[in-house]
Amino acid sequence: MSPARRPGLCSCLRQYQLVDEPKTWGEAQQYCRERFIDLATVDNMEDVAQLIAAAGSGFSGKVWIGLYDNSSSWAWAMEDDGYYGKNNELFLKWFPGEPNDARNMEHLCTSVKNGFLRDEPCSKMNQLVCYDNSNGE
Repeated sequence: MSPARRPGLCSCLRQYQLVDEPKTWGEAQQYCRERFIDLATVDNMEDVAQLIAAAGSGFSGKVWIGLYDNSSSWAWAMEDDGYYGKNNELFLKWFPGEPNDARNMEHLCTSVKNGFLRDEPCSKMNQLVCYDNSNGE
């Protein structure tokens, strides 16, 4: 049985898909890469907020996106450096006190809840947002 998929959000350049079935960050990335492109990479928090608002009932309010701590700095899962543009850290809206290295955990990934980013152990189960390039861009 496949997880429930809700209608996607299409921003000017990107389309996102919300997946209801909770997964670890690694499972979420694998799921997105098999069915779409990758976990969502965003260049503004408004896109994330719109997607979450469109999700409606049955949504936990917390989703994995493609941002993770690669032990030396935060990085995006998708490898296309030209995709992100300059100064993408300017729009990242961390929850107050975050990133807090989740109590010195070695492997950290990023979830979004209520429009704010939070660092969490990658082994935690969350719903996810995938980047979908179905419009051919």
